Amino acid sequence: MINNKPLNFVLIDDEISEMKSFIELASKNRLIIKAFDNVEDGFLYINSNYKKIQGIILDARGYMNADATLGSESLESLFDSIDRLHELHNKESFKIPTCIFTAYKKEIGKKLSKGIMVFDKLNEEKEMFSFLIEANQNNTYFNLSIKYAEIIKCFEGNFLNETAENNL
Repeated sequence: MINNKPLNFVLIDDEISEMKSFIELASKNRLIIKAFDNVEDGFLYINSNYKKIQGIILDARGYMNADATLGSESLESLFDSIDRLHELHNKESFKIPTCIFTAYKKEIGKKLSKGIMVFDKLNEEKEMFSFLIEANQNNTYFNLSIKYAEIIKCFEGNFLNETAENNL
């Protein structure tokens, strides 16, 4: 891993309680997962923390919001998530590595043409982690954020006033 820095991932999956062993395995490999059981809560976090996130893992079928009821999970949550990510990537000018981790790989493979890697929950856990780690090794924003961490902290910590930032 790059400089042995842990990677921060966001997981949006309607069955978080069933993902505990997955999250623990990730943690043992220095992959920190912040999990959400619905799209709304997940994107509230993503939108306010995008610079600290190195990967996003989406389930194919999920809930749109915390008020959703059992049985209301659908593919619409995935497509809504993908649309939100495209908007964020365009707005912020960098792309957070993203993949889909689902038990419905065959079902969505035919419906998904957005170029996002899809991994099967039943047997492609290691491949998914490898994909996200490799994507970060090739991610310019992530590499620069490590190399210039001290300088970036100056700007994020509001140590410089607005005039100083503009003059830089």
